[in-house]
Amino acid sequence: MKRTWDIGPYWEDRCLNYGAAVAESYGRGANEASRCVGVPGHDIALNPEEQAEGRRHEVGFCFAFGLDPEVHCNWEMKPDRGSVDITYGPIRVDIKGSSNPRARLMIWPSSKTHFFESTQFNVLVFVRSHQARRHQEIIGWLTKDEFRERKIIAESGNLYDLTT
Repeated sequence: MKRTWDIGPYWEDRCLNYGAAVAESYGRGANEASRCVGVPGHDIALNPEEQAEGRRHEVGFCFAFGLDPEVHCNWEMKPDRGSVDITYGPIRVDIKGSSNPRARLMIWPSSKTHFFESTQFNVLVFVRSHQARRHQEIIGWLTKDEFRERKIIAESGNLYDLTT
């Protein structure tokens, strides 16, 4: 399977426009419940580039698996459905990503730990960006059960927040 995809200028523009629209909707007070579970000290809700980056990862996933991002990504100004970014048959995917081209760890935010068990996804996929962020690389995936069994929780002195 090819692991790296250039999403191209059309999808890059779609992601940038979507990111701007999402950040603007948060700025108007929309989706406050979603914003409340953001990572403390790293408020991406009002950051259009961060919002676009998440969408780039989802589009890259669609490219990797031959899915149409127009159909499989949620382009509405609503939070995802129970931490499900993409549905592909019986597979419900939560995509985690990083814009750091050297990132190698999939992270579940500590601010969302309290509802991990109630999420509806059954697969986590880790995607990272390269070269002006249009290049998306699928790093790996695992089931929700595998993540639960294999997770390592951050401790004091780690780069990540405690309990991440």
